[in-house]
Amino acid sequence: MALTVEGEVDVQGDHAQLVRLLSALLENAVLAGAKATRARIHTEGADAVLTLEDDGPGVPEAPIKTLFNLVSGRPDTPPRPGTGLGPAIARGAAERHRR
Repeated sequence: MALTVEGEVDVQGDHAQLVRLLSALLENAVLAGAKATRARIHTEGADAVLTLEDDGPGVPEAPIKTLFNLVSGRPDTPPRPGTGLGPAIARGAAERHRR
């Protein structure tokens, strides 16, 4: 994994929730077949922004709309390890840290 931090980024929040958010996103990338993941943290105004990119297969347009719902899964792919909760957990943690 490559990490780039641009500028001075100050993040205030619940440490456990933020760790859960990052863990869920990274685990999801690995379980989906990513071999390389790049993370970028920067600021946009008063907000800290995290961008993750990987070399995995990606998500087709249709499932993207429900990807962050609880246990939506990806019906277009064969079964994979995991519970399907990762994206929903990450979304919940991110929403709790929005201003």
